[in-house]
Amino acid sequence: MEMIQLLEGVDFNSLYKPRIYVAADNDKLSCEKIKNFENRKGGVENVDFVVRIIPRSRRVGQSWVSTPFSVIKALFASVNIVLLGLPDLSQNPLSVWQAVAQICG
Repeated sequence: MEMIQLLEGVDFNSLYKPRIYVAADNDKLSCEKIKNFENRKGGVENVDFVVRIIPRSRRVGQSWVSTPFSVIKALFASVNIVLLGLPDLSQNPLSVWQAVAQICG
């Protein structure tokens, strides 16, 4: 099941702004799916949601010798998104756990 299918039932109007989606740099299809999903939900890009692009940790056919370097590059990009995208918990400290509980069911 795709993440977008899990998010279909989530009420975006009152909570969960801005939403941050993460996709690999060569995954154009996922970016299109995210934007189509958000358009159906009434989301406005760079206001309600943002798509962050990270490098893929290992490409198909990539040499095993160069893999550790690309993995480290992807790891730093991911950590950067997590650290810069931390939610503002001053308004509602439970909002992160509410989102996790709603998605996980």
